[in-house]
Amino acid sequence: MIRFLGGALLAGTLLFGAIATEYEDQLKSYLTSSSLPIAGKFYLYDFNHDGQYAMNDWLYVVAGASDQEYRLLGKTPTPNDPFGWQKVDVTPPDQEPNGYFVYLPNCSCDVQNMGTNAFSWIYITQGKVYKLMGANPDHSFRYYDRDEDGMPDPLEGISYTISDDKVTFTSQTALPKRLLYNAPKISDNKLQEDLSTWIEYEEIKKEGK
Repeated sequence: MIRFLGGALLAGTLLFGAIATEYEDQLKSYLTSSSLPIAGKFYLYDFNHDGQYAMNDWLYVVAGASDQEYRLLGKTPTPNDPFGWQKVDVTPPDQEPNGYFVYLPNCSCDVQNMGTNAFSWIYITQGKVYKLMGANPDHSFRYYDRDEDGMPDPLEGISYTISDDKVTFTSQTALPKRLLYNAPKISDNKLQEDLSTWIEYEEIKKEGK
């Protein structure tokens, strides 16, 4: 997904210099404080069957559920649905996902630095962790860019393990003691409640699934 989600951030979501460094430290402290549920899995998928991949050729499968497949940017995003989730009837490829999407509830560093938690998500793939930061008016996305070169940068010194649809993060570098804290426990019900803004659970309920 990193390959296609580029572009500049909306005003007010840019982080520079010392602010960016402190933000990354806060984020690492948050991630390593407890395990987090995997919200869903991403697969690169040729929806048009034309041998070409567009920015919205991503199939998203809600973790631990059946018949909950969505197309990223399948419809025009809105403030309440910045990812443009479109329910689709597609069988996920019989392969390992290209990456995993993890929601970060109660991530105070996003609210403090960006004024919103709408993009409190991380994308993990090939041993790397990328933090979603915002979106453009054209609905392209931008990830954390430490060196401001226009290319997403993975979080430094962070590794992860996945087991039973949960991910545990480990920091390879010492974090400032002032940043260390215990994150609140996250129930599956709370996760689903937070996700309902973007994943159309009400539609799924109406379908009796």
